[in-house]
Amino acid sequence: MKTFHISFIAAILFLVATSCESIKDTYRDFVKDGETIYVGKADSIKVRGGLKRVEISWLLLSDPNVSKYKIFWNNNEKSVEGLVKKTENVDTVKVPITDMEEGVYQFDIVLYDNDGHSSVKAGAIGAVYANRYQSFILNRVHRRAERINPEDLMIEWMRATEDMVQVEMEYKNITGVLRQIVMPASETDVTLTGFPVRGALTYRTAFIPEPAALDTFYTEYQTIIVKEPPVKLNRSKWTFPGYDDNSQDGQIGYSSQNTTENGGVSPNGRVIAMLDGLTSTYWHARYAAPLSSYPHWFIVDLGDLVEIEGVMLQRRQGNANSATGYYFYTCESDPVNQNDPVNGYDWEYQGEYTFDRTINDEQVQWITPSPKARYVKMYFDTKHQATGAQQFNMFSEFALYGTILQ
Repeated sequence: MKTFHISFIAAILFLVATSCESIKDTYRDFVKDGETIYVGKADSIKVRGGLKRVEISWLLLSDPNVSKYKIFWNNNEKSVEGLVKKTENVDTVKVPITDMEEGVYQFDIVLYDNDGHSSVKAGAIGAVYANRYQSFILNRVHRRAERINPEDLMIEWMRATEDMVQVEMEYKNITGVLRQIVMPASETDVTLTGFPVRGALTYRTAFIPEPAALDTFYTEYQTIIVKEPPVKLNRSKWTFPGYDDNSQDGQIGYSSQNTTENGGVSPNGRVIAMLDGLTSTYWHARYAAPLSSYPHWFIVDLGDLVEIEGVMLQRRQGNANSATGYYFYTCESDPVNQNDPVNGYDWEYQGEYTFDRTINDEQVQWITPSPKARYVKMYFDTKHQATGAQQFNMFSEFALYGTILQ
């Protein structure tokens, strides 16, 4: 055991001796005629990265003899040098290095005096950014859009990344004036005043790869058509082709109506009752002689070209004699023959949908993909007559969800 302790102590003394010799080797260049001659080293080194460049800065403190610097990197294979002039103050030296390749570097700084004495190396790590970093940044994604009034739109954005700085947006408002907005990354929503329905928003996102970066990086500009949540379309322009308020007979725009319903006061029993916003009024197919029967149908001229996202029907309240489903058609262009509801319109079939005739609530069927239309047709075929139900058809409200395009 005593032998072990002696050997262990000897090993420690050997390591100390060799370490001291190593330290002497490090400072050997500063020893002259028995004196240690050295230059004060660079202090408080900072490296700021940028696009294919860096800026290295440090402080000159108390040594008045410093007159030159040399910066090494790539294992001393590359270097830059320059002159400095020490004043009586604490001086800051800033050295830009350009035409750098992207990557992470160890920079070592050596200071010299006029007699060629040098300082101990002082180092710092820094990064240079270029195409690789650029390829990783992505435009900020918006979470949702909400119309806060008829003219203004609020957009909520996904959470920003740490290196994101801001989002730069531009759009033409409802009067055609170009508006530009800059939203800091710390914010999550922005209000676009005077933003048109289904308007185009062009934007890009700015990033800095480090807090004190020399350069800002940008994504490519991206233009999106802002998709808003489905809303009920305004029905003020809607009409039924060939509508006659005083006739029960079928017209171009509907199979029939009952003008004697509830005392015969319009809009009771008429197709226009489905557009008045009241569930107490309703369209009723004719049940005066000659009695109507399936199929029933109606056509609506929307007055504008719209994009349709959903179809809403609501039954006559408390009455289960409505149809159990329907076919839905759209027509984007004006009819070639307004007097022919079948062949005069370029109808596009959008699908068959069910209807629960036992509930009073609004029933919405969402249409995917969303078709464009100026005219729509609801067609209730013989298969949609419920077992045991009357041969008539009736609904209190009809509406569409979507966006007016023009």
